[in-house]
Amino acid sequence: MKIFNYLPFILFSLFYGCNELKKENPKLFDKRTIEIDKNDFQTKPETKSYTGINFLNELIGKYPTHEKIFKNEILSHRLKEIDNLDFDKLIANWNTETPLVIEDQIIHASGCNDSDCPSNAYELFIDLTNDNINVYHFRGNTLRVYAEKEWITLPKIFNDEIEIKKYYAKIGVLNSSVSTYSIYSRTYSPHNSNEEIAKKISLFLTELLKDDLAAMTEDQREFQYEEVDLNDDGIKEYLVGFNNSYFCGSGGCTYYLLHNNGTVITIFTVSETPFIVMVSSKTNGWRDILVKSDGWLRQLKFDGKTYPSNPSVLREFNEIPSDDAYRLLWDEFPIPYFIF
Repeated sequence: MKIFNYLPFILFSLFYGCNELKKENPKLFDKRTIEIDKNDFQTKPETKSYTGINFLNELIGKYPTHEKIFKNEILSHRLKEIDNLDFDKLIANWNTETPLVIEDQIIHASGCNDSDCPSNAYELFIDLTNDNINVYHFRGNTLRVYAEKEWITLPKIFNDEIEIKKYYAKIGVLNSSVSTYSIYSRTYSPHNSNEEIAKKISLFLTELLKDDLAAMTEDQREFQYEEVDLNDDGIKEYLVGFNNSYFCGSGGCTYYLLHNNGTVITIFTVSETPFIVMVSSKTNGWRDILVKSDGWLRQLKFDGKTYPSNPSVLREFNEIPSDDAYRLLWDEFPIPYFIF
């Protein structure tokens, strides 16, 4: 029965221990701490969070500039990254507009310069399904299409609208000498990237420059080309350019203009690209060409057999090339290199 002798001591130890624990952790003994705050479990309103360009879904029927879509960080960055698209010019000339509309998950809006519309107008197409952007720019008689990834296949309603605008701008009209229609994207133009044509030109150059080959390094045998029909006979000529120390000096570079069979029309010296073909100006049945030489544009006229080979000796051309002129070997646009 000795245990009863220790009972007072045991009870005192338990009472003292609980008091000390309560002092150290009072919340364990505070009944209020087991109450649940209902606010912690209320369902908060769902907020929509868009990534990329899907935010435009919420703006259908509204006007782009009013909704400041071009100030959106993601959209503006993507537009600025599209090859050769001048974002600042787009913004400067987009002051009269149509609301955003959508068809087959492709969003469309138009904008133009109110003092020069529709001859300076833009069409914006955004493909939500494929996350892609195209910008069409009507300028005078020209239409340029700038593609972020690839050319968007437009729904019929949008395509019909573009075709109507092309018709009134005389773009794509057969036998029209005042229209151009170019697509600028991250892919190359078919007029400067056809491998079969490049192989043919390579053989021409190998023969024309056979006496130079031994002195040339491999990178000096790289060339670019553009197809162009300068005399409207339906047969393309080839303008061939080089961009290396063998063909270029402080005054410019050497370029070859070849017939379709490889014979030389003209070898241009001290010249700088682009070669600007004047659609509405001809001499002896061949289109006049503008080229920069010795710091100035010079006008090259066909004499019945050839063009002047040294543009630097010609008088300066002080006019502004018309919008319908088209540019060859222009380094603003991607042009592949080939080797002969």
